[in-house]
Amino acid sequence: MKTTINCTKHLDSNHTRVWDSTRELIERKHEHLRHVHPDLFKAELHLRAFGRQSEVHLLVHDTRHRVIEAHASGDILDKAIILAFKRAEVQLAKPKHLQNQ
Repeated sequence: MKTTINCTKHLDSNHTRVWDSTRELIERKHEHLRHVHPDLFKAELHLRAFGRQSEVHLLVHDTRHRVIEAHASGDILDKAIILAFKRAEVQLAKPKHLQNQ
């Protein structure tokens, strides 16, 4: 099943300038998550990056009606994105009753 990732971003000018490489990173991480969890239905990514503070909020929905939330923050946006996707991957691997814990 082909899924897309909806991305909402609030970025300062420094992060806007490098958006193309950040978008490519998001696409690679989303593709990896889809490969590892083929029942992925949709994903939403919310980014905020101003100065040296970045916040990432990732919501992942699968065909079994599970919703996984993963948050990450830090001074480097790309690292926060990687961490949020990794946290979502770990949550998806857990049995449903242990998710989001």
